[in-house]
Amino acid sequence: ISRNITLLHTTSLSNTSEIACYPNPTTKEVTLEGTQPTDQIFLYNTLGQLVHQQTITATTTTLRLTHLPGGHYYLRLQTATGALRWTGQLKKFGRE
Repeated sequence: ISRNITLLHTTSLSNTSEIACYPNPTTKEVTLEGTQPTDQIFLYNTLGQLVHQQTITATTTTLRLTHLPGGHYYLRLQTATGALRWTGQLKKFGRE
């Protein structure tokens, strides 16, 4: 069974760069473009539990999602100093 992730909502909080999140929908991974090296990405489930954390090392980052069960997820991108840069919501339909 093939499942998809649908981006429901994004908020860019930085005036200096826009974050692109694609492809949408996807079954395996999401690419974030416009990130900065040393940014941190946090992925939370609907219970507020951290399910993935990753330090970004380039301006384009791939976030693999195949290990996650279906559901809604919240992305949080923050700077190395902890300032919130961008937020987004993902919907994932099961595992591939």
